[in-house]
Parts: sequence; structure tokens; C-alpha cells
Amino acid sequence: MIAAMTMPSREQLREWSAELTLGPLDPADPKETRYVPLAEAGRAAVDELRATIELAIDTTTQLLSGPSGSGKTTELYRLRGRLESAGYHVAIFDIGSYVNESSPIDVTEFLIALALGAHDVLGGPEMSDAEGGPGFVGRLRRLLERLRISVDVPGLSASVSRDGVEFAAMGTSVELELQRELKSSESVVAELRSKLTYHLGQLYQEVADFLRTLLPADDPGQGSVLIVDGLEKLRGTTENDVAVQESVQALFVTHASKLKFRSHHMVYTVPTSLQFISPGALPFDSRVLPVPVPHVRPRPGQPAGTVATTIAQLREVVARRLPADEIFTGQQLDQVIEASGGHLRDLFTLLRQVVNLTLRRSLTLPLRDEHVEEAIGLVAHDFMKMTAEQKAFLRQVAAGDGTVDPQESEVPLMARLLQSHMLLGHLNGQDWYEVHPLARRALGLP
Repeated sequence: MIAAMTMPSREQLREWSAELTLGPLDPADPKETRYVPLAEAGRAAVDELRATIELAIDTTTQLLSGPSGSGKTTELYRLRGRLESAGYHVAIFDIGSYVNESSPIDVTEFLIALALGAHDVLGGPEMSDAEGGPGFVGRLRRLLERLRISVDVPGLSASVSRDGVEFAAMGTSVELELQRELKSSESVVAELRSKLTYHLGQLYQEVADFLRTLLPADDPGQGSVLIVDGLEKLRGTTENDVAVQESVQALFVTHASKLKFRSHHMVYTVPTSLQFISPGALPFDSRVLPVPVPHVRPRPGQPAGTVATTIAQLREVVARRLPADEIFTGQQLDQVIEASGGHLRDLFTLLRQVVNLTLRRSLTLPLRDEHVEEAIGLVAHDFMKMTAEQKAFLRQVAAGDGTVDPQESEVPLMARLLQSHMLLGHLNGQDWYEVHPLARRALGLP
């Protein structure tokens, strides 16, 4: 244990920094001791997902929304554990491993990516080359053959001859090869879209049939759950960001029927913008369920005491990873928590900056107030990079009572601000929003 006013070793600081990685936790793992059930995070939304699945007669399709780094995947792991305890078969995968997160997405490559991801996490029967190749690739090749479609895609390349479709020689890792091409090759994605757009019904049926083959032997139906994580991470560059957001919206609005399967309950994580697109009219088994950020500042008009429970819980989050009492004194830790706005990723970023500064400046512990403020200021610098449009919108939110009713043209901007944590979405009786404390600092707001 580090004594007062001593300098921690580099090895100790490295261990502390390693504890501040924000990978998802599995609350069902009996060895996991870092999970803290935050009352205002995704627990309520995930519990609603679970109840809907357990009470359903037929399979369901539900949507969960929350910014990256909000603890959403950890809560989905908790959902998996609870459902498995109730006798369900549950699998989860990140769709970002199968699609390009910086380009608009179409239902064609999404369905193919969905099948590839399901195969990876659920396994399934393998087929010989004579039947068309292993996993979903073999099924896709047979579909192209029946449709007499010629494609130029690695693992699927074919030409149409007088006698039918002739496929090129296929390697042993075609599933991985197709996954890699879907994620990185714009020409491959364009080829699949152009050749399969008018055969979307047949493609969907192939995916649905394939998912059915992945059911475990003891599940005749309605007992399996597939969680598709990562769709909220799809965002484009400054040139195509709106197009990417619109493509995801089209996926869930225009092609909603192609995202439902009779073999599996489906849970998709989606961008926050979907909460403002046809709210209440999306044809799924629940509204878009939000994962709020725990609020550490009272909503305008509320007493300061309303945040006491949240701050105490976030202190516990830190204490399960760091010897907080040795690093901080007085109100320093609360100052860091309040600067994070309650966002877990930002909280860990601030704490890593504290650890980094301790090593870089050879500081002794506990830290002095000016060193804590210096670490906060270094992180706050990243929040200064705002466009005039973003500044105007954030100032408008900051001047209000937390209620935000964006114009349709403002939805993409609001979604970007939520994804970048400049704007924080909370749930305390009803949805409300606030400007991140570090963004407020950058804007010169109190």
C-alpha cells in the first residue's frame, strides 16, 4: 500500500492504467468484481428487453440505443446471463466486424453480414465444396446460381455460361474472405448491391433459412436470442455523415420486415437518431429503448441532492479499479466525476490522464488540487473542437430546461453530438439532455 506523500512506481501506475480500459464486463461471470449496477444506466432498458422476450409467444425484434462507451454492451452481457438462466440460448456479436462503419449501409450487405456474424457466434453445419462451400457462403453461391447471377466477388466469383453459372475455385477460408471484403472493399459491396437489389426477397429467405439451421437441437423455436451490437457506431466522415445516418434509418424504417426472423428473438443496438425518426411508429416489438448517461448535475429546477446516489455509485466504479483514497483527497474524485458528466468512457479518460500526469510529472500522492485540475483541463481541450453550428445548438440546449425538440433538419447534428458526448442524454422520469460539462467549459458556460 502506498503511504501518504509518496511516489507510486511505474509498475503500479501501469497496473492502474490497465484497469481503466473500458472493455465490456460480463456481470454473469462470477469472477467479475468490477461491475456496479448503475441505477440510471441501461438496466431498465435491458430489463424491458428481457421481459418482452420472456412474455412473448412468438419471436420478437427490439431496438436499444445509447452512445458508444455508455456501458451498453456490458448491460447486454447482463441480459445474456439473465436469459440463459431462464433457459434461452443467447449469442451476441458486433456487426462492425462485418461492415464498413464509415460508409452508408444497404440491406443487401447487412443481411449477408448478419448471416456471417451469426455463423461465427452460433456455429452450424458445414457443407462440402460440392454443395457450394462452407457456412453461409455456400448457401449464397447456390442462390446466385439459381438466379443465374454473375458476380465478381472473392469467394463468389462466377461467370454465366451456356450451361449455367461457373464459379471460380474457392479457398478454404471464404467466410473470412467475404467478411474482409464486405468491410473494406467498396467495389465488392457495390457489386453485391447491384446484383442482388432486385432479389432481396430471395436473399432474405436464404438468411432466414440459414438462421434456422443454427438453432440448437433442443430449441424448436422461440428459445434463441441473437443480439446484433455495434450499429450505433456507424458514422461517416464529414463529407458523408448524413448519408450514413440516413442509410441506417432506411434500414430500420424501409426494410424493417427484413430484420425480423421467426427462428430467433432479435435485439439490435441502433443510433440515437432513430428515437426521433417516426417515434412510436417503427414496426418493432418495443420503442427504441434508450441507454441514458447517469446524470451528475441536477436538471435545471431540481435540487442538488438528486445526484447524490449517482455520484456515490460512480465513486464505487472507480474504487473497484483504483485505490482512490490514496490518489485523491477531499472532493477531488467528485470533481473528476462531475467533469465526466457521468459518461463512463469520459470518466475513465479523465482518470487515465490523472495516472499519466502522475508519471509524467513524478507527482507524489495524494494529488494536489492543481494537478487534478490540470488533468481535467488536458481532457477538456478535446471538447474545444466544435463547428459554429455545433456551438449554436449546444448553447440553445444549455439555455433551456433540458427538453430538446429538434427540427427534422437538426436530427443528424443532434445525433453526432450525442455520439461524441458533447450532448448527454439522461432519463430521470423523462428524457432530458444537457451539454457535457467539458463542452460547457469550452463554450464559456457556467
